Amino acid sequence: MAKNIRSLKKAVFDKLNNDTTLNNLLGGTEHIVHRQPSKTTKYPCVVYSIINDRDFPYNELSADSSVTQTFIRITIFSKDSKTEELDNIESRVKTLLHGQRTLDTDEIICYSCFRENLMESVRDPDLLAWILPTRYKVSWAVK
Repeated sequence: MAKNIRSLKKAVFDKLNNDTTLNNLLGGTEHIVHRQPSKTTKYPCVVYSIINDRDFPYNELSADSSVTQTFIRITIFSKDSKTEELDNIESRVKTLLHGQRTLDTDEIICYSCFRENLMESVRDPDLLAWILPTRYKVSWAVK
């Protein structure tokens, strides 16, 4: 199978969206979106996006043998007055994504997915929302 970044995006979405605990923390479904929240997005929400994606050969004898290293941004938005809601959601996201084989699907194998950084939450005065950005480094390949 040829590499398609859509497979990784789907794996991230499915992992987050199919978790009952995370959905309860978010207040239901439809709170996980790609790239940026829209005007109709329900808060709190989790936004995921690809920062960059690079292929590295692991078998130089085969043209289609590569391991991909992808950086994913996970940003959590909350309109709660305190950051406790953000912290609880981030903790659950880390439980779901951080580790080895966390994003395995029928299409991809995930060698590792580790949270690289957690920035301090900031208050957006226009949205009147707390924003908590994190970055994950994923090493993966197609099956």
